[in-house]
Amino acid sequence: MSAKADEGGVIIKINKILNNNVAEVLDAENRQIIITGRGICFRKKIGDTIDPDLIQKKFILYNPEV
Repeated sequence: MSAKADEGGVIIKINKILNNNVAEVLDAENRQIIITGRGICFRKKIGDTIDPDLIQKKFILYNPEV
């Protein structure tokens, strides 16, 4: 089974699961990204990869002081 990559060629791995539809991931620059999508974390655990086709929205934390 091969892992898919998003538009930038980075494999998206789960850092923290918030619920079945929301997860926190880290990008290549160690920025926190909150991703949402219907059932995106169903039967997943920390460290698993996310199918980029399931991602509906991305929220990127650019300034950690905020």
